[in-house]
Amino acid sequence: MDKLSRINDQLESLFDDLSSLFADPDTLAFADVHCQMERLERIANTKAAIDAAFAYICERDDAGRSVGSRYPTAYLTEKLGISRSEAYSRLSRGRKLYAPPEPAPDTPDSTDEPNHDEKEKKDRRRAQDRAGEVSAEKQRIIDRELEALLPGASPNRAQLLADALDAAAGRSPEDLRRWVRRRVDQANARAPKPDRPKDPRGPYRNRSAHIGAQRTDGSCDITITAPAGEAALIKALLDAGLRPGSNLPEDQADKDSRTPAQRRFDQLAAIFNHYESTRSSAGNTGSAQGAASVVVSITLDDLAEADYATRFSTNTGIDINCYDLLRLGLSGSDFIVQFDRAIGMPLSIGKTRLANLPQRLVLLAAQGVCAWEGCTTPFSELEIHHLIPYAGGGPTDIENLVGLCRQHHRCNNDNRDFSGGLRHTQRDPRSERVGVAHPDGTIHFNNTDDATHAPGLRLRHRAPRYPQPAGGDPPLFTDPS
Repeated sequence: MDKLSRINDQLESLFDDLSSLFADPDTLAFADVHCQMERLERIANTKAAIDAAFAYICERDDAGRSVGSRYPTAYLTEKLGISRSEAYSRLSRGRKLYAPPEPAPDTPDSTDEPNHDEKEKKDRRRAQDRAGEVSAEKQRIIDRELEALLPGASPNRAQLLADALDAAAGRSPEDLRRWVRRRVDQANARAPKPDRPKDPRGPYRNRSAHIGAQRTDGSCDITITAPAGEAALIKALLDAGLRPGSNLPEDQADKDSRTPAQRRFDQLAAIFNHYESTRSSAGNTGSAQGAASVVVSITLDDLAEADYATRFSTNTGIDINCYDLLRLGLSGSDFIVQFDRAIGMPLSIGKTRLANLPQRLVLLAAQGVCAWEGCTTPFSELEIHHLIPYAGGGPTDIENLVGLCRQHHRCNNDNRDFSGGLRHTQRDPRSERVGVAHPDGTIHFNNTDDATHAPGLRLRHRAPRYPQPAGGDPPLFTDPS
């Protein structure tokens, strides 16, 4: 599109000039630039509306196919370099602003409003006009709060969206969130009351557990939304650990200085550890997924150079240090994977105790995360995929297996013919790494930070540090069982 190309050329030149102006902040004074910077911020708000419109186009025109996926989020994250959460936000805002309105629910009052559709169109046009003046942050706040709107609420979604965008200009993000939430509550109160009582299973359907990203100190926030029954059970079990000395060795019980919150956490950890040991002792380790275990993936070099602050990769995507290792009791459960020194691929596996699923552990050591290019999903969330489909005669052995996250597993084209624009995983014959095959014949590998820290890949690129014995690799492990 020539016009869009010319606009981008102009913007690129103007932003180069702007960057040059601010290259040395010491030459600028606040009094000289703040008015124009405030104006620039208002101008930049237009980008949020453009982002939503483009996201709507991506979803409408199945843009995911252009990057070998079924989902528009794949295009947005791969080509625009944005996060998944930002991609989902843009798609959601695009639907609300530009997607055709859904039919109004059948209510007793609906037949008395012949102008309902026309009014909704006006509200949508008003929202589209205002969206260019509201920042992306405020639009995300509005979008999240409107998710709680019930069917048949009055005012409807289109009017509330337009009103919220009108109100956004004069309100801070925090105040805007409260303003929209109050309007949503008021609109929901006017929604038609169902003939039957409120679904008692609603809170159960809303149940969730989320583990947040790891902080720089290694800790994570864990958020649980629980229905009343399970919440009462969880609280009762955690409160049982509030007494002084609970979950501590006897010699430390009299000196318990933990806070109530710390005691609850220690009780929760004790419950999880008991569950894990019970599963293992009950003979569940041969199930399809194995016991719910934390698996540490390290090399001998990691151990040789480790100190108290060294962190080791795990199958969950959360790195742990030696103190964590000891508290989790991981010091006596060794599982050894031997890698080819040249290509960093597994040659054989051995174990000092019976392993649940050796193949999954080998893939963890080789991959670390999902094998799809650019993906950072940890191994504990992956599904095992046959490179050559099992239905097509593909064997279930380590050379034909790879770990993929649910999204990319569903995007993989098992026919391996690029039909529908979908790509597939394939082992590179030269490097033996598994990557994503593209229609042009190239194979793209996952070179994210997590993937490159998998032991198999680090061993591949490691320079020799000690004298190498003559000959090939050492003898393969034999399975004593």
